[in-house]
Amino acid sequence: MKTIDQYLARSPTTPSLKLEPFVLGNKRANSFLTICAWLPDTDLHLLAKWATNWTDPISVLMTTTVTPASSSHATLLKTLQKSISIKMAQSLSVHILHLGKNEPESPNLYLNLARLFALTEWTLVFPDDLRTPVLQVADDSVFFVQHQRDTGIYVLSLGNTDSYPFPALSPLLLRRNQDFWCTERIFLRTSRASDWSECLWQASLEMIGKIQILRSSVKEQTSKNEEIPSESSKGVVNQRLSARFRGEMCDMFLKQVTLIHPRGRYKEMSLDWVKSFCTKVRCSMSL
Repeated sequence: MKTIDQYLARSPTTPSLKLEPFVLGNKRANSFLTICAWLPDTDLHLLAKWATNWTDPISVLMTTTVTPASSSHATLLKTLQKSISIKMAQSLSVHILHLGKNEPESPNLYLNLARLFALTEWTLVFPDDLRTPVLQVADDSVFFVQHQRDTGIYVLSLGNTDSYPFPALSPLLLRRNQDFWCTERIFLRTSRASDWSECLWQASLEMIGKIQILRSSVKEQTSKNEEIPSESSKGVVNQRLSARFRGEMCDMFLKQVTLIHPRGRYKEMSLDWVKSFCTKVRCSMSL
């Protein structure tokens, strides 16, 4: 029988990742919204301040390169326990993912895992680092889910954009059992913003443009993580890999729409939208 570690591994033989779920926190769902985030162990000192004044559940995936069951591992666990107050421990759950020394970062994988271990009906996937305040964004989400029983995927946007591309690192609000998971394809020197952009693009495609926008009451700011296209060789390679991935997704999704949806006006409108949306990918691939 395969373990979750083997499913996480890049190689089908020897797992390179080791997961420790719920090293801190309880497994009870005592609310209806969980904030899902991730951080490297080097940012552990940011966690307590970031979560201050938020009493609903938080699911955090922490990455580390320390060896499981080592003295460094024991020190990390002690540091984690000391940094969290008794009150915060009632709503916070932390899951540790041990990475290999040369394991490339996969931010979307970490966010998927944080959401996987959420226990509430709704999840707010927060892709930014913990230097960015979460309280107001989370309050907007709580107000929404208290008065909304609809399904779907919602983008919390600080700007006036109604479709992709959205402002960098815009959070996603969706039900925990929503049949959607961010792509975990790894590009060279992947950053939070570039990896999350692939997820937002994927969500737009899979929802056939019907992804819904929630206007945040937070004053719009230019994200510190918003990226300028790289002119380096690795930046060019990443752009080409991204375009290829999106092209493959478009081809697959067009086939699904053709096969699954019955004939009629809705199918024609869906096909027209997907073709128009994917034309941008074709153009970028030809550059």
